[in-house]
Amino acid sequence: MFEKAMNRPSAANHEELVSAFLAVRRSIGLAGLGLPVLLYFQARVIDGGVMQSSISGFYHTTMGDVFVGILVAIGVFLISYVGHLPNEGDRITDWWVSTIGGIAAVGVAIFPTLPEYVSCPSTSPPTIIQGIVIHWCTWWAGIHFLAAAVFYVCMAIFCLLLFPRNKQGEVKYFDEAGNTVYFICGVLLLVAIFGLLIFFFIKETGLGMNLAAKNFVFWFEALGVVAFAVAWLTKGNILAGIGNLLSSNERT
Repeated sequence: MFEKAMNRPSAANHEELVSAFLAVRRSIGLAGLGLPVLLYFQARVIDGGVMQSSISGFYHTTMGDVFVGILVAIGVFLISYVGHLPNEGDRITDWWVSTIGGIAAVGVAIFPTLPEYVSCPSTSPPTIIQGIVIHWCTWWAGIHFLAAAVFYVCMAIFCLLLFPRNKQGEVKYFDEAGNTVYFICGVLLLVAIFGLLIFFFIKETGLGMNLAAKNFVFWFEALGVVAFAVAWLTKGNILAGIGNLLSSNERT
């Protein structure tokens, strides 16, 4: 009896574990939300309106370290995220999806996209190797886009299949306000994925060039990242966290 009581977590310990669990979710969401905001602020305010064609394009600017740092942070948080224990028979689990998504996020950072000045196959290899790049114009360049696609798909799976799932393993989108948020974020992620996919096939056409001139890729990537961030902040119960912080300040 005594040993069981000693091994059983106390209410205080349980509350600490829950707080740490929520903190990880909030950290993932805040990091994701900060990425496009910081990059846009840098481009419009500090660099005098010099935008990049995509979020990944900022790798080759003064914001390259910020881009890599935030993505690696998101990746580490996702890899360390355990999530809910799976029900018997579950094939898609929080741990598997977050781990794959985290590895993909790190891959986006360390396998950079091509600089805008590179025109394959005429461009020679860079004299300074940035990230894991053997040659800009080999298949290595495709790893960046594959990693980005895997990351977006994993985040859509979280929003549409994992976050709104109840204890019985049923996906309920409209039973709770939070579940509705996850559904909307999941749909926005799918819009971003398919929008970017369509652009890939039309980028050499007149319409594609017009869209590129309006930073179409940046805005659709930002849409997906913000949707992902809002979903994780909602799952992290960010509003309750802010409320608790304010109430604790009032008590002091």
